[in-house]
Amino acid sequence: MQIRRRARAVVVSSFLALSGAFAQQPHFDAASIKPSSDDKKVAATPRTWGDTSDRVTLRHIPLKYVLMHVYNLEANQIIGPEWLSTDVFDILAVVPPGTPKEKVPLMFESLLAERFRLKFHRETRTERAYALVVAKGGPKLKEAVPYDADSYKPVAHMSGSGEDRSVSMTFNGLFGPVKSTAFANGITRNEFASMTMQNLAKFLSQGQVDLPVVDMTDLTGSYQVSLDRNGAPGITPPATLGEAPDPDPSAGSLLDSLHKLGLNLVRRNETVEKFIVDSADRVPTEN
Repeated sequence: MQIRRRARAVVVSSFLALSGAFAQQPHFDAASIKPSSDDKKVAATPRTWGDTSDRVTLRHIPLKYVLMHVYNLEANQIIGPEWLSTDVFDILAVVPPGTPKEKVPLMFESLLAERFRLKFHRETRTERAYALVVAKGGPKLKEAVPYDADSYKPVAHMSGSGEDRSVSMTFNGLFGPVKSTAFANGITRNEFASMTMQNLAKFLSQGQVDLPVVDMTDLTGSYQVSLDRNGAPGITPPATLGEAPDPDPSAGSLLDSLHKLGLNLVRRNETVEKFIVDSADRVPTEN
């Protein structure tokens, strides 16, 4: 009988310890989460994550994208129900005054646990991936130069006509300042003003190629990176591990761009951390 009481006491004390730890987790002053409308104007509203202001404004956003931002993940790392990518939400929150920006992700963690009852675990798996490596002959990268943030305010520009027509947009995106140009011949060019190799691997992983990309260049600086993509994303995988992918008309320009930078993609088996969503409520609890 005494042993049972001790066991029960241990369970209760462990629960109280966990509850206390969660109670100490930072929280937003106020937060609202609702299923998003289909209003295109709402979808185009600039997003703010609360790390540079006291407001979180995320309209028409999939929960998967929130997980990527909060837990610093790539899309291919997340395993969970399909609705994480298809259902969109409006998330509005107020950050307590004077909160260090490093604590904002912890507030999102609390919010996801409370409103979506999110439960997850992490595990490592071995899978096919591309290693971003320095090609023979060494890197041919130009160091990033100081830039004026005002020159990358969202603006679109159209030039030429017919086969020479192009539409350009400059903005400060997830990977820093970028000028993106769509040409009439189907080529899209992204010119990044300041790109690390780690971020380049992340960019390529986000649908630019058919497998995850891991940075193995050992290059630690920030560089000017220009990438062309011809048509739909995707490249033809090599027949065996350790080889570079075969040129493919659908993405040959992307590989050519990497080669011009003195970089290459090599297919390998890599150990990748996965973020497994064990359970989450599709409809968040009321505000």
